[in-house]
Amino acid sequence: MVEALRQLLTETWARRTEIEPSYRRGSELTALDVYKLLPRSNCGRCGERTCLAFAARLLKQEMVLSDCPPLAEPGREETWERLTRLLRAAGFPA
Repeated sequence: MVEALRQLLTETWARRTEIEPSYRRGSELTALDVYKLLPRSNCGRCGERTCLAFAARLLKQEMVLSDCPPLAEPGREETWERLTRLLRAAGFPA
């Protein structure tokens, strides 16, 4: 088994210039991933008690980004774009 691993590593190293890296996430998008980009104010203006609850419902497609009023405030355009890209990359309509 060690020899097979050594051979695989040697072959991979030899082909390193031919290999195109993949930057796709290795796991599914989680509510915590989305939460980290939300305002995290727990204001409740979206109808949820917490931003984490909003993130979970967003991933269930029960809510949309525009349901979070703080995200529409001036100065949060970059955050909106980052969330949109994150959701789309994971296959969600954003």
